[in-house]
Amino acid sequence: MRAFLDERGLGPTAAAKAIGCTHPAVIEWLSGRKRPNAEMREAIAIWTSEGVPSSSWVHETDRERLDALKPFGVDPKEAS
Repeated sequence: MRAFLDERGLGPTAAAKAIGCTHPAVIEWLSGRKRPNAEMREAIAIWTSEGVPSSSWVHETDRERLDALKPFGVDPKEAS
């Protein structure tokens, strides 16, 4: 998200206003102290036209755990 904002000359305040959250929340996300919840991840993805996809917030260890699920069932992206 930092790169997206920097490339467009935007700051945390603009992001917070656009997606409907607080400035401190965006600061925590940009610093890596916290990650946005599912609703905010989706809002960010929509606002950035997938420039910052919701999947970009998944931590590497979580990604490994989620990837390990694929052989045992339906890929969640394909489930309805």
